[in-house]
Amino acid sequence: RSELAQALAGAERIGSLSGAGGQATVLQADDGALLVAAQLPPLAADQVYQLWLIGGDGAPQSGGVFTVDGSGFGVIALGPGAPAGVTLAVTAEPAPGSPGPTTDILVQGQLT
Repeated sequence: RSELAQALAGAERIGSLSGAGGQATVLQADDGALLVAAQLPPLAADQVYQLWLIGGDGAPQSGGVFTVDGSGFGVIALGPGAPAGVTLAVTAEPAPGSPGPTTDILVQGQLT
């Protein structure tokens, strides 16, 4: 975690996600954007967290999957080209991920 903290020391916050399931911040660093999640509950071994990018058409596109440690902390890199105004959402999905959300959104927010 200390290496991550050093790498993000000068990062700009470009989004914030919140909800009943925890919280997350999106940071723009020199080498790309990262979603840093906190306080997400641990999942069963056959589940992962999945990031969704939801544009103007309302159709969720997978942004990848991630897991969290015992304290609910996890990180996922955002793919290139996530535009300002896009909604980000996180759901718990069966491993290795789903083609579309199958459970309720835990946290969500918009990129600025």
